[in-house]
Amino acid sequence: MSKYYRITKLKPFFIIAIFSLLMLLPQIYQHSVIIGGDAIFHMNRFYDAAMQIKTGHYNYFLSNFGFQQSARIVNALYSPVIAYIAGLILLIANSWLKFELITSFFIFIISGLSMYLLATKIHLSKTYALIISLLYITTTSVSWWSVSQSFTSWGSAIMPLLLLCGIKMISNKKHPINVLFLALITSLLIQTHILSSLIGVSALIPFVVAGFIQSNIKKSFVINLLKSVLLVIALTANIWGGMLEIFGSNKLVPTAPLVMTNNTNNFGSGMANFNNLGLVFSLLFIFQIVLTLLNWKKLTLTEKVINGTGGFYLILSSGLIPWSILSRLFPSLSTYLQFPQRLTVIANILLLLGLGINLTKKELPQKLGTPILITLTILAGFDVNTNLNNVSNIWHGNQVVAVQSNTQVHSKDPNIVRTSFQKHNDLVNGLKMVEKPTSDYLPIVNQPKSITFEQLNPYYQYSQQIINNKTNIHKTVTKNGDLKLSWFNHNNSNHDIQLSVIKYKHTCLRLNGNSLSKNFKTTAIGALIINSKPGANTLILNYKAGSLFHILSIICLISWLLLIIRIMFHHRKKAQYYPTKNE
Repeated sequence: MSKYYRITKLKPFFIIAIFSLLMLLPQIYQHSVIIGGDAIFHMNRFYDAAMQIKTGHYNYFLSNFGFQQSARIVNALYSPVIAYIAGLILLIANSWLKFELITSFFIFIISGLSMYLLATKIHLSKTYALIISLLYITTTSVSWWSVSQSFTSWGSAIMPLLLLCGIKMISNKKHPINVLFLALITSLLIQTHILSSLIGVSALIPFVVAGFIQSNIKKSFVINLLKSVLLVIALTANIWGGMLEIFGSNKLVPTAPLVMTNNTNNFGSGMANFNNLGLVFSLLFIFQIVLTLLNWKKLTLTEKVINGTGGFYLILSSGLIPWSILSRLFPSLSTYLQFPQRLTVIANILLLLGLGINLTKKELPQKLGTPILITLTILAGFDVNTNLNNVSNIWHGNQVVAVQSNTQVHSKDPNIVRTSFQKHNDLVNGLKMVEKPTSDYLPIVNQPKSITFEQLNPYYQYSQQIINNKTNIHKTVTKNGDLKLSWFNHNNSNHDIQLSVIKYKHTCLRLNGNSLSKNFKTTAIGALIINSKPGANTLILNYKAGSLFHILSIICLISWLLLIIRIMFHHRKKAQYYPTKNE
């Protein structure tokens, strides 16, 4: 392979990387740690994983390092593998600033490359494929991890590859379903962000239906689809095992319900933000929808499904849908979906792709289309740059924390708050300085089934019972990954004490060397209350998962090993038939 050929092939990667770096310049220049709405929650997740890797004291279920060392369960239910990968990055970076920059950079690059692969695989011109890839990076679906630590961006990074599978179901009539590729991408998405995977799979439905209807090999179509589904189940067995283990033995606090009408996405004439497409994408999407409607009869089936599905999800994510009525009829929507804006990721991918198809077909002359698109891409990049600059400026002001809702900052001196997050300090210092009582996945104990989130008020309870718990307790993590609590009871008699740890159904307790299975109480959110003897006391917590979880975890591990071996064998075999190109 000649040097020129290699450079040409890598050109899109370098352009995407440079573009990504340019968008991050405000944070790089200002050395700002951005503490957005979800930052503290994810920082605790990743810090916990990082410390497990550093110490070798692993516990798949309990948070023994993060979340106030409360032994609550988070990572086992929220992308456990990705949490360990992020923890490793944090461990290497050894700095919250570097961690944010590295993860943002990776997300931008992966998003751009996955969109570029999607575009080139459906035969867009390389110029337009690259431009819409850069545009996709600037969407809030991708960039909001950098601005506010929204984890949906991690799912958005690989979403284009899932939609590529859907498009191939229609366009590739001989081999509509690549079993391994569909299973691999779907599994990666589930391992990364379950809600994103549900949104992505729902967007595949029109492609599956259209592909099946036009297929002349319907039996093969269905069999390969089922094979993919079964392989996905095997490759994500650890996720389902964790859910069955924890949800099967506990009633858990759901995510906080939100007013859905306040979290839609709409057209706008200004700068893009979480609830506003902004001028650039408003113009692009309106142009693409109008062009699609005017040329509907001329479009291929693939183009109709791409643009129709993209337009449907754009409407679905907007205020045109009566979300207030829907959330009253289906209350779980406000708890689990929360933000209709999250659905915009499908519209972003498919409408940009549709635009690229139209431009490749020369619906607009290239001499006119290319300069216009490049200009709009630069403007969209400036939107991200400006949003990032604004939140970076907050770090250097008196507020420091970009989003302070439900957040406790334990110093009024902004310099002390900033110092706690800087490199020369232990990573945990910032997490002790700024705390947020996010209540996701806490157990609900001895409460009526009809109790509402507002009645339970888990944020307040967690704040009082865990974060602001003044009991003098020393916490350490043992070599076995157990959490050990030590304290001294100064009373002359036994005394009930509420400890700053959470007890789940399968959390095992050992008080002063004796197994404790009955003589304890818990609060409504599972905070542990035990009868403490006079003098020194120790309590050890560990978690004993059922055999089903272990079986499913083994199935998951074996499935990934077999898949990797299969892919390696396939590429080796392919290389024998298609030797390296020499020029």
